[in-house]
Amino acid sequence: MKIMNNVRKFLYMVLFFIFSISLNTLAQPAENIPEFTLYKLDKTQFKRGNLNTDKLLLFIFFDVKCEHCQQAITQINKRYSELSNVAVHLITLDHPEEVKGFLSKHGNNLLEKNNVTLFFDLKNEFITRFKPRKYPSIFLYSPQKKLILYDDNPEKLSKFFEKIKGFKK
Repeated sequence: MKIMNNVRKFLYMVLFFIFSISLNTLAQPAENIPEFTLYKLDKTQFKRGNLNTDKLLLFIFFDVKCEHCQQAITQINKRYSELSNVAVHLITLDHPEEVKGFLSKHGNNLLEKNNVTLFFDLKNEFITRFKPRKYPSIFLYSPQKKLILYDDNPEKLSKFFEKIKGFKK
């Protein structure tokens, strides 16, 4: 079973890579948060209607083996204190045990926080609905679910913190 999951994940990563290369200049991230179903660690569903409408919404799509994802999560971890008015959503296709180790190493300040939720994309719909270009992909949405900022370069994370700091409801 685990081998099949690894094969499936590998195929999705290959497809994501091909999709990223072929549509990189054409693909635009979702301007509005689309309908989606993601799953928490306990396999409970989380949908668009469950989103907090009182806070900014930060979506981070990552892979545990991605070096740039490690950099992004490490930076966000260091600046966690600046995210009190943000609902942080970490989304991955990875296996839960790998993610726990990854977050313990790179994102220990993000663990077990009320405003941070880890999601698993068990139906593999995040890529087609949110249209990330590559790992890591970072989306900042308003409480009204409108895109404020998107980037896939961890070196530009300071732009997100500037937007968050200056946000007025």
